[in-house]
Amino acid sequence: MCILKQGDKMQINRLFEIVYILLDKKTITAKAFAERFAVSKTENDELSVKIIPTGKYAKFSVHGHMEKAVAKAWGEIWKMDLDRSFTGDFEEYLTSDWENADIDIYIALK
Repeated sequence: MCILKQGDKMQINRLFEIVYILLDKKTITAKAFAERFAVSKTENDELSVKIIPTGKYAKFSVHGHMEKAVAKAWGEIWKMDLDRSFTGDFEEYLTSDWENADIDIYIALK
């Protein structure tokens, strides 16, 4: 559970405004978001914002060497008879320990 206090980096009213906008509009461009909340442009031009489509996902949790474990998991996932939609598969890296990483792989389903 996360509790925000007055003075925290993100004020509660700003957080609620963000949630309201996302619930109302469903999507918002990075440019519009940055302009609305006076967020400066990132210093890394190679970063971009992607919207993960809502829907049904199969989740696979992986633990081990970051590169090897993920590659092995994807090899196994490709062998499975999943009813995939191919609309938004993604990986969530939960730890930054290269040798003992925890990663969740989400596969979009129909």
